Amino acid sequence: DYAVKVCNAVRGGQADLGIIVCMTGQVSAVIANRHVGIVAAQCTDVTMARLAREHNGSNVLALGGWISGAEVLTD
Repeated sequence: DYAVKVCNAVRGGQADLGIIVCMTGQVSAVIANRHVGIVAAQCTDVTMARLAREHNGSNVLALGGWISGAEVLTD
């Protein structure tokens, strides 16, 4: 539900980038990538997120609350 809202905000120009969080990040990423103009990447660390943005043009970051530690989520 929230993944769709984030995608609509990015696609509509209300936000440049989006972050979505679910248990693993996978389901949110799959849902987000169904939207035209959205490139969502499920990342488990800062390096993955940086590379997804730089090399793949990701505009939505999908995080997993169960698999991302507090250190990763606060960086």
